[in-house]
Amino acid sequence: MSKLDQKTSVFVVLGSFAFIGLIALYVMEFPYFSNTRNIAALIQKSFLYTTIVVLLMFAIGYLAGVLRKESIRLHVFFMVSLIMMAPLFGSFTNRKLSRARPYSETFDYLGQKGYYIAMLYSKKNQPADTYWIYLRKNGKDYTFRTHGVLPQNNSIGSKVRLVMKKGFWGYDYFDGKSWEFF
Repeated sequence: MSKLDQKTSVFVVLGSFAFIGLIALYVMEFPYFSNTRNIAALIQKSFLYTTIVVLLMFAIGYLAGVLRKESIRLHVFFMVSLIMMAPLFGSFTNRKLSRARPYSETFDYLGQKGYYIAMLYSKKNQPADTYWIYLRKNGKDYTFRTHGVLPQNNSIGSKVRLVMKKGFWGYDYFDGKSWEFF
């Protein structure tokens, strides 16, 4: 095997591991997607801004002569891959780069439901592993994913306080752990 074939093989293996790792990060970010207020706008802006930046980078690369036109298929693959990862990076940076202090926000409690989310199969009468809390504030309904079951002695219409945090990009999110009824 020539040196070029060895380098190509190493590049393909490392690229495959990186791609699988990014997919795993995407899956781990899903709970935060559901707990971010106005997540649709964050995703749309992530796609838009990433597309603009990627197109500018590649246009400058071609104009400067750094990128070769013979490798356009590979470049298109990288462009599409970067654009598809935009919501992951948008949500992740919104949470992790935030320096805002947490604050509490009061909602009207509408209920909670538990679901068992099976990857391959589910057993009958399997206990729930994912819980969703349904809330209302100022006539608008919200659904947040929680870690664990809320206390059962709360009636519909009672008040619940969630600890929220303003993200780096300005989108508030709930950590899924901090709430209290009063």
